[in-house]
Amino acid sequence: MPQTAYVYVPLPSRGNLEIGIQDGLWGWKKPTLDRSGNRGVVASLQAGDFLLLGYGGPNSRVAPGGWQHARIKRVVVGQVIRPLYTSTSVVWPDDAYPERIGLEILGDYPDVSGLSPDGMEALRLSANKQGAAVKDLGTEALFALAATDPRDDDTPTSEADGAEAETDALRSVFVRREQARLRRLKFGGAEEIKCAICRRTLPARIVHAAHIKRRAAAGYTERMDPANIMGACTLGCDSLFEFGFIYVDRDGLIRVGPTVPRSLAAVASDLAGELCGAFCAASADYFEYHRAEIANVG
Repeated sequence: MPQTAYVYVPLPSRGNLEIGIQDGLWGWKKPTLDRSGNRGVVASLQAGDFLLLGYGGPNSRVAPGGWQHARIKRVVVGQVIRPLYTSTSVVWPDDAYPERIGLEILGDYPDVSGLSPDGMEALRLSANKQGAAVKDLGTEALFALAATDPRDDDTPTSEADGAEAETDALRSVFVRREQARLRRLKFGGAEEIKCAICRRTLPARIVHAAHIKRRAAAGYTERMDPANIMGACTLGCDSLFEFGFIYVDRDGLIRVGPTVPRSLAAVASDLAGELCGAFCAASADYFEYHRAEIANVG
């Protein structure tokens, strides 16, 4: 079973939380981890485990269970991609926080009251331990959090065979939720969407909210940036762009990529020379990344 650790972020550290989300990091001062077994909790977290960061809760000096019905202004969920390590490179402006853990940010939720009682109690305990991590062996709180948006069609389930399957299932829920939020942000509730590549107006269900800079290479802020999202239809445009068989040049025109297979050359050529509907000043850097890293065009 994957582990979940909870960290309460004090109010003065709001700016540090923003930096941590952007850089996919969280860190502690050495004395914080050296107190009362705190280091063991963080050291036990391995790749695939989860770290939940909570910010903006009520007074933590209350009896156990006192946060059960409390609201948290912000909850950020990360999945561990690099276990505990030490670094003194400058990340946060107020201190080094050299005891660090690398994260992929999976979700960022405002005004949360949907955590499990155990999750809320873990956050309260962390608040009383100067932001040290408090561990919970289950993922009940995370599944509850992932299910808090009633506008999504996906219904998460916690049934899975083994720890790895449960971890993958939970991660999949957060990714689907992210995609649903991006579609709403970019396209609203439109029943038809224009493909940015072929410029055809098509039923929304066959037009993907596609990342220009691949999701795996993008930080959370980049992933959630509407300028990094374009409508790409499943009739071929999405895959042609995804694999770099077509790309968008510095003027916003669609070009044939150098690695396009011969069997797809004619299809790609039919699109060449057209203006990409998603190209603008805000998206230019994302297209530049795709051009250089995916299409291999200098």
